Amino acid sequence: MNEFLTRISTLLSKQILFAAMLPCIIFFFALLAIGIIILGFNNILSFYESLPTNGVLLTTSGFIFILIICSYSLHALRDSLLRFWSGSTISFAWLFWGFESREMKRFIKERKRAESYQYAIDTIEKEFIPDILEFYQADEQKPPIPTNERKSLLSSIERLSLDPLEVKYKDVLENVYSAYERFAVDSLSDVYESLRHWHEIFKIKNQARVAFFDRSFGSVGTIRGTALGNIIQSYNEYCAKRYNIEAEIFWPRLQSLLNDWYKGQIDDQRNTLDFAVISCTLSCVFSLVCLAGPFIYSSDYLWWIVISGGFVVGHLYYRMAISAADTLGHLVRTCYDLYRLKLIKELSLEFPTTTANERSLWTKYSQFVTFGGTAVDLNLKDYDKENP
Repeated sequence: MNEFLTRISTLLSKQILFAAMLPCIIFFFALLAIGIIILGFNNILSFYESLPTNGVLLTTSGFIFILIICSYSLHALRDSLLRFWSGSTISFAWLFWGFESREMKRFIKERKRAESYQYAIDTIEKEFIPDILEFYQADEQKPPIPTNERKSLLSSIERLSLDPLEVKYKDVLENVYSAYERFAVDSLSDVYESLRHWHEIFKIKNQARVAFFDRSFGSVGTIRGTALGNIIQSYNEYCAKRYNIEAEIFWPRLQSLLNDWYKGQIDDQRNTLDFAVISCTLSCVFSLVCLAGPFIYSSDYLWWIVISGGFVVGHLYYRMAISAADTLGHLVRTCYDLYRLKLIKELSLEFPTTTANERSLWTKYSQFVTFGGTAVDLNLKDYDKENP
């Protein structure tokens, strides 16, 4: 009996129950609700009560059987569904062609914006501030700045906080520099402090913007037509950008070294991602099925509400998938940061002493795994002899 229960618990794992069976149950109940609307609750209840005992048992068993089959089928298709919604399926690439062009434009726009912001920060740090400090070292007698002009400068600096590129920060810097040339530096202390304060805040915001951009996209060659696909590409390419580690090659090896906490967290987020993707798919399927509703039950108003509601729920599940993928990406990045050096020891590779040596090592080992031992020669090290 215990062995039988163990096998049942293995078949109905957490991944099956939460990520696949729960969306199926919700989907079937939604179809049941539509059936109740069309046929009426009393009619369906009367039909169910009119069934003999064997008929009820057969109907219930058939429903459970169909539920289990659908759950396992969707669980087996979870990777394919994830590739579909991430825009990575070649067979359906034409569906996301326009969206891929849009995401490419967004990628280019955000990258240019980040580069422009960084250029503004470098201009202020390397050119403007050193020039201003020279005025404080000079001993020149100049009149104080008029109050109206000082307020005008402070107001122009405050407007920079909105968007320095739109406000034309160079014009503001030129006006401030001109004021330092004409007026006493003591009367411009609040102007300098305001500009320095804005610079520090803007620098922090730009760092957050660059980090968000890095988490939202991979490289220009891996742009996908959906936000979900680009987020997945961002954490898949993180290890390659930082360490020259090929994720497809080394992630399975790295997973074997993770402790139970990280494995549990990654499994939970992957289950949440699978649940959201499968639920999104079933919501869209539900809406597509309901397109036949007006031909069965003449109530266009009702069907438009149901169809629209299905797509809205599907969109909410899609947003949930994006959030789960983002959280999963944080965990994957952390695992590479913490366990990549331990993987070097497990592979018996010579331990690097610098980050440059490490990047070179991962590049060589990737070539070794991909092309074979004749492609590159690697130095090995037996760590067991050092720590018997």
